Amino acid sequence: MFDNLLVLFNTFYAAKSLTVSAPVVYQLRLFPLVNGLCSPFQALKCLKLDFSSDHVDSKYFSLSEMLKLVPVVKAYLLRKSRRAKCTSSYCELMLENGAVDDQRELHET
Repeated sequence: MFDNLLVLFNTFYAAKSLTVSAPVVYQLRLFPLVNGLCSPFQALKCLKLDFSSDHVDSKYFSLSEMLKLVPVVKAYLLRKSRRAKCTSSYCELMLENGAVDDQRELHET
């Protein structure tokens, strides 16, 4: 499954915008290889990490655990796109449980 994900990413190496859902973030983090791999994305302008309720299922991972995965995955995806704008959207459940401090989308550079 991980290999298929990397092949898919390599296919879209010239993408300018990418939205990644919670299960993909979780899948990438399962493999320590991601820390040493070079991202296939050459010129991303915008990366969105989507933790909306459609993509977050607490049966498989906790919300706080999911947030801990973000820095590693973000560093991998933006390795060659340092100027890309990164946004994250969160589901209401994460806001209610205090996993995220603010209801606005978080903007990072």
